[in-house]
Amino acid sequence: QAHQLLDMVTRLRSVPGLYHFDDLALEYQLTRPGPARDCVGSLLDPQDEHPELLETLQIHIAHNLNRQRTARLLHVHTNTVDYRLKRIGQLTGFDPTQASGLWHLRSALVARTYRR
Repeated sequence: QAHQLLDMVTRLRSVPGLYHFDDLALEYQLTRPGPARDCVGSLLDPQDEHPELLETLQIHIAHNLNRQRTARLLHVHTNTVDYRLKRIGQLTGFDPTQASGLWHLRSALVARTYRR
């Protein structure tokens, strides 16, 4: 189980640190094979032609939704981060600046990481 959690943290590009199973229980469940994982993972399919959007979303979530840090890590302006987040919302139908949209997008990132 420890190896599975380490693999999951690596695939999700999580911030380095000490993680306990309780910290990752939801993510762990989303990685289990089945039709639900495939369905949730497919929410990000509209971004397949825009890899910079997927990278922005991953980095933004991994760094606790900090726009400045996301921009710095991507070597772009914070307005570019805002534009990309808005575009993600337009393509997926889930607004990453709202709690419910972010929840769906984060879940989709986790599921998608194991879908391929």
